[in-house]
Amino acid sequence: MNLKINYQYIYIFLFTSFFFLWDVNILDLKNFDVSQIIGYKSITLNYFIILLLLPIFYLLSRKKNLSIYKIFNNQKYIILFVSFVIFHYFFTNILYNQIITTYEVLNLFFLIILSFIYCHYRNFLSNNFESILFLYLIIFIGFSFYEQKGVFNVGQCNNKFFLINFIQSEFQIYLSNSFYLENSHLAMMMTGVIFSSILILARSKKLSIFFLFLFFLSILITLLNYSVTFFISYLVCQIVIFIFFYKKISYKFWIYSFLFLFLNSFVFFSDINCTKKVTDFNVKDVLAKKIDKTGAKVSKNLTTLIYERSAVLTLNTLFNQPLGWGNDGMDNATINLMNKPEYKNIYWHAKVLNLKDGLSNFFKMINEFGFFSLLIFYLFIRYLLNRQKIDSYNLFIITLFITQCIRGAGYFNGGFIFCFLEFIYFEKFINQSRQPPSN
Repeated sequence: MNLKINYQYIYIFLFTSFFFLWDVNILDLKNFDVSQIIGYKSITLNYFIILLLLPIFYLLSRKKNLSIYKIFNNQKYIILFVSFVIFHYFFTNILYNQIITTYEVLNLFFLIILSFIYCHYRNFLSNNFESILFLYLIIFIGFSFYEQKGVFNVGQCNNKFFLINFIQSEFQIYLSNSFYLENSHLAMMMTGVIFSSILILARSKKLSIFFLFLFFLSILITLLNYSVTFFISYLVCQIVIFIFFYKKISYKFWIYSFLFLFLNSFVFFSDINCTKKVTDFNVKDVLAKKIDKTGAKVSKNLTTLIYERSAVLTLNTLFNQPLGWGNDGMDNATINLMNKPEYKNIYWHAKVLNLKDGLSNFFKMINEFGFFSLLIFYLFIRYLLNRQKIDSYNLFIITLFITQCIRGAGYFNGGFIFCFLEFIYFEKFINQSRQPPSN
């Protein structure tokens, strides 16, 4: 009996795992001595993407006269990017006399691996993105039914609009936030998924009833596990997409997306616990580099407090260490700030939570790469301005980048690093299109 394996399905699952299943823990390393050496506390499902190295190495082994340029599939800009990150890490750590840890070096290796994989699978990823999205929705909805937690909206944004009570009382169904550990993690991924799905539906000549069913059910789950991250991310993404692509996307997309924005706004503004997270943010405190002190009761919610700490830290880095702290140096920067005498008595949670990501990849990038991080934002703007056509994959990358700049969990979780690589990859084609034709 001959058993034929369609490797395309395996690749689709691996990319689905990398983008969306980063909160799924498959091996806890806390009880092993190795966790103290390498710095990793667990192995999550997104690391399975490393398996894509096998077919790449197999193909490369059959080629002759290999070079670094050919190994990275002729993507010289990505080679330069990876080389810069590595050089910048060691340079800043030596310059500022910081400890080079095993965890940080392993992350540099993981960056090389992901860049390597991206260079070889970028076209596959773009061509099969709708299949990846379809598989994700099935897994996401299935886990939402399976993970029956019996409670919605864990966190301060506890919106109890009529739909939640109706579903609970009439059907006794508790649709959880699936495999995500926090509602904000769910929002980080679903913002891009919803925009991409709306684009697929708006351009579909033959409507897929099953996809439409998955789409509406995923929206319901997202609203039942609501977070401020979801509203803010969706709003900002909607504005950016409209500014840059209002002539390049069909009117159906704008109708559907703005109707959902209206629903999203209704849910957000109907609960003071949601709006409070935004109104609590004090720009004057940030500019004055003030962080809330400890009292009988902290005066603002913890999420806002961490955001203010990250904003203060960013200002401190730009003024005092403009080269940045190096890749994965966000925790060093935060600890350095918290050790200053003026922050001795701040609320203790602000000293220990989200040291590595600061709740936002925007803050993380600036703190780790200083003024060099402006290059990424420059490439992002060029990506927006120079796209003549936009498909579901492009839209997902754009909204993912915006969303995780607002609320992120590092470069590797949620596939954020692929946004960097996509902007750099696209830069090659921008430059080629502007070159004069050869005689």
